[in-house]
Amino acid sequence: MRSGLIFVAVFLVAISATIIEADSIISDEHSIPLWAWSQALGNIRTILSWGPMAASANPALLTFESSQYFGLSGGTIYNDELTLTAVGATFASMGISFGTSMAYIGGSAPITMLRDPEKGISEWNRPYIDHYESHYAFWLDFGGAQRIINNVSFGASLNIIGKKLPGQISGLGFSSNIGALWEINENFKVGSLIKDITTYNIFWDNGDHDIGYPEFHSGISYNLRIWENYQTVIYFEDNFSFDSGLSSPSLGTSITHSQYGSVALGYDGKNLCAGASANPGKFNILTAVKFLGKLGPSYTFSFGYSTK
Repeated sequence: MRSGLIFVAVFLVAISATIIEADSIISDEHSIPLWAWSQALGNIRTILSWGPMAASANPALLTFESSQYFGLSGGTIYNDELTLTAVGATFASMGISFGTSMAYIGGSAPITMLRDPEKGISEWNRPYIDHYESHYAFWLDFGGAQRIINNVSFGASLNIIGKKLPGQISGLGFSSNIGALWEINENFKVGSLIKDITTYNIFWDNGDHDIGYPEFHSGISYNLRIWENYQTVIYFEDNFSFDSGLSSPSLGTSITHSQYGSVALGYDGKNLCAGASANPGKFNILTAVKFLGKLGPSYTFSFGYSTK
């Protein structure tokens, strides 16, 4: 099984060498955190648990999740302009941790018209909303991971994407990710993720083909055990892409009480985020908010259940 995962990594790297020039796009829907705790901490995805949605983040995280973990998430983005729904699960077999998640994000876009289409915009010829057209993206992620050497885990995932744009244009596509996670000790973790390593490909029904280039993510977390019954974890993550270069880093910190739950505060490089969670028994209940200024807040709610 270990040699199989290594083969997958080599295969994905080989495919990535076939990148060609094309109109580049950014796989923005995969930048939206499906698990509320990730949003609360600034969209951390390389070293932070995504629970049952781990296949949609750094796939190496699957080795740190429960072998049987189920969850769902929902939320609104840009002051209810978009809605998010996601489900996910993790399981283990033959020494390998597996995960799958499925998500949908969609909304309606206003289509405007001029009162006199034959003339330009003016004080007497202003645009008005003629009708609304739906748009959405859905994706299905499959991931697998295994501890390779001591506390080092490696994972890979396959992503299948579907999109519909206003104007009845739709497309299907795929991408792949590989990631690694090193638990240096019980307090210190280092993670890395190559997102869209095979490029992000969308084939539109009008014959167009768009490509998104790989992104390189890296992050660290450190657990400060300052008070009895409390854990304070600090997160830092940054990424580089061929489309936009080096991004502003994401920062986050959480405080967890052994009995009552957690609170979190994060910054995703542009926006302030916050959240809270509770863990009654085998259940996880999480909520998060991202403050987007004039665009309005985004909310995410997640619910998980672990059988072990």
